[in-house]
Amino acid sequence: MLAVDKSRYSWSDMRRLGELQLANQAELQHPAELCIALCIEHPFELVSLVLQLQEEGGTVLLLPQHTPLVTAKQRAIQAGCRALIYGRADNLIILESDACEARESGMLQYSSGTTGEPKLIHRSWTDIELEIAAYNERLAAEPGEQPIIWVPVTHSFGLIAGVLASLRRGAEPIVLTEKNPRFWHKMLKEHPRSIVYAVPFLLHLYLSFKLPTKFHRVVSSGSSLTDSLLEQIRELAGEVIQQYGCTELGCISLSRHPQASTDVGKPLSHMRLAEPGTKEQPEEWIVTYGSRETATHDLGYRDEQGRLHLLGRTDDLINVSGQKVIPLEVEQVLLQHAQVAEAVVCRSPHKVWGEAVKAWIVPRDHADEDELRQWCVDRLPPYKVPSFIEQVTTLPRNANGKIDRRQLERAFTT
Repeated sequence: MLAVDKSRYSWSDMRRLGELQLANQAELQHPAELCIALCIEHPFELVSLVLQLQEEGGTVLLLPQHTPLVTAKQRAIQAGCRALIYGRADNLIILESDACEARESGMLQYSSGTTGEPKLIHRSWTDIELEIAAYNERLAAEPGEQPIIWVPVTHSFGLIAGVLASLRRGAEPIVLTEKNPRFWHKMLKEHPRSIVYAVPFLLHLYLSFKLPTKFHRVVSSGSSLTDSLLEQIRELAGEVIQQYGCTELGCISLSRHPQASTDVGKPLSHMRLAEPGTKEQPEEWIVTYGSRETATHDLGYRDEQGRLHLLGRTDDLINVSGQKVIPLEVEQVLLQHAQVAEAVVCRSPHKVWGEAVKAWIVPRDHADEDELRQWCVDRLPPYKVPSFIEQVTTLPRNANGKIDRRQLERAFTT
């Protein structure tokens, strides 16, 4: 029912591991009353325990697999967890924490924290199952298509959209922990009708190896594809799908055959967007699910075909003398230059304007900064032209593969 690299595991393997870990612990006789933190390296062990806790009516806190033990304990105690399973499924640590607040059983995660202290997010199992049903309806996977998960299952994209949604539709997902792109290539050859779940950074890394590749279907999430990466994948894949979501709500929309790198498609059947904005006047997206409204802090618009276009985070906007700059617009112009492989634009302090546009680029060889600035002058209004352009060998990323803008901004202001 689940494979990790080349090893296959059955439902009986999964049930045996989950029951053994939970039932044999005297302290955990009633998992339905507990919140248990999981910081586990092996995907099979993690998925087994998640499913077992869901079946028992318990609550699980997912922590990134490489979280240091001290931090994992702190996060678990903050969430009200009674126990932490760390590293391996048989390494259970009882915690001295306050009682977990009354809430419907489900899944807990911390936000990435790139714009501040990580916030604890709770989603009920009922909400997650509704998301999975709507997700599978929109994905419309065909019998025999093989899900291959390139991303960690400690994140919603890999666990819910990748593994749990695949299991619900009767498919057997393969989770890859091997980091060598040549191994990924081998798996693609062995499974020609695959659905690959990946973030743009991993797709970019894989394509840099220039291996002869044909994708059947690719689902990208975590951050938007760039125009050039979208075009490369289009040439190699039968179908490209761009997924958009947030920790609070899970998957919000899917774009099958995206028309542009900003295109994240239409909301899933159980989601509604109030005032999604227009191309001329983008708005922050407020998502309605049932009677609950969630501010996503994402900026975008809906086009004439009803497709959503994501432009970035509202807190990434740059205020240049009262005029707002959306970083994505400047990044797209820079990426059109032949010498720019990657680009990110952030704010920097300015004595006169308040804020100025700063760009970091990863050049293909060595780019001439004056030439790049003139390139921008010819294509952008003056207030959007980067005042500073810095060449770097790599860009900082968080565990999800997203570029960490806050780290770049802090580096520039300190």
